[in-house]
Amino acid sequence: MKQIRSTLLAALMIMGSLGNAWGQCATPTNLQTNYSNNISTFSWNSVNGATAYVIEMKQFWAPWVLAEVMDTITTNSYSLTGIMHSLTIDWRVKTLCGTGVSAYDSASYTVPCPQPTGPNTSNVTMTGATLSWTAPAGYNTFVSDFVVAYRPYGSNTWISLGHTSTNTMNVTGLQASTTYEWCVNQTCPYFISAPLIATFTTAGCTSAGNNSTEWISHFKLGSINRNSGAENGGYVQTNNSTNLSAGSNRNRTEIAVGNNGSFSKKAFEIFIDYNDNGVYESNESIYSGTIKNTKTMKFSISIPSNAPSGSHGMRVIMARNGTNISGCISGFNGETEDYTVNITGGSNKPTALPTVVEEAEALVLYPNPVGDKLNITVPTGVTVLTVYDVMGKQIHQQYVADKQVQINVSDWPATQYILQAIYENGRKEIKRFAKF
Repeated sequence: MKQIRSTLLAALMIMGSLGNAWGQCATPTNLQTNYSNNISTFSWNSVNGATAYVIEMKQFWAPWVLAEVMDTITTNSYSLTGIMHSLTIDWRVKTLCGTGVSAYDSASYTVPCPQPTGPNTSNVTMTGATLSWTAPAGYNTFVSDFVVAYRPYGSNTWISLGHTSTNTMNVTGLQASTTYEWCVNQTCPYFISAPLIATFTTAGCTSAGNNSTEWISHFKLGSINRNSGAENGGYVQTNNSTNLSAGSNRNRTEIAVGNNGSFSKKAFEIFIDYNDNGVYESNESIYSGTIKNTKTMKFSISIPSNAPSGSHGMRVIMARNGTNISGCISGFNGETEDYTVNITGGSNKPTALPTVVEEAEALVLYPNPVGDKLNITVPTGVTVLTVYDVMGKQIHQQYVADKQVQINVSDWPATQYILQAIYENGRKEIKRFAKF
């Protein structure tokens, strides 16, 4: 009996010794993951006495018997390239020691859906642009694409351009001299990336001719009465203005041309930017004609009864006969002059019901023309004010927090400017002013 008890005690001591040896093979801790440039790295704290580690990975829905990665390594980190974006996987790791094996420690990991990079806007015109970006590493057209949208800067509403598997998309139907914001997301199988956001400003409606042999020498309308030679660059912003009444049809006008060398017929056309979008469109042409000699040509122009009140740009273009004149033409033989007309309500214009609320909520600029400080009364809902020159270049921009805003324009060049107010619902309102 005494011998049996001694044998049992020895066995228990051996088992205890083996149990201590097993316990010395510790389970890995502090499981971490890192993603960079399509490479996922899995790491953990190293274990004293470890000879190797066993790492396994499976999709989140699968049992461990369907593990897709099973590997034995000697370091405490493991990297894989090209795991599908947005996929969630489970992974686990255990320690191999000289005397045994530890339990597993496990974690879950979701591969990011990386954001596109390198936004670029090219081929910018008055009404469109080409948007492009760089696809992130690991982008796979079989399971992912890009979704693109744009909006006027300051608007709360995005306008979708749809999906594309390429890294470029065209946007059309824009307004001239307007700042737009655009964004692109990568769409991955399970979720989408953070947006890549950029801005651009559409081109202005420019017009300039080659006036070495022919130019506008005289133009008269209302209080405008200007005589000039050939302007530098074939274009001039005159800063001259006149008042015209909506519904009037006997606005006496004069035009004459200067000519160097033998005379040829000239064509001319006059536009008023009624909708204040910075583009002199074909339906904004108010008169066109032909000049047969250097004598002053006299005619009358009409202002529609429904013409909007306020300050609008007026453009006069003279070109060699046979030229297809448009409001934004350049590179022709001739010259362009820009003016301002202030349209007031006439006898044939419907009279709006006057209310104090409408006047209080109007976008008002004063003084106009301005010499140093431009005061602006801002209607409710305006979030951003942007000023452009007549060539479409952004001069000033600020967010609006108060009803009264003042902009110091004392150092600005003497010319005409366009103030654009953007409302929180995306609506835009444009006013013109002149700096002297």
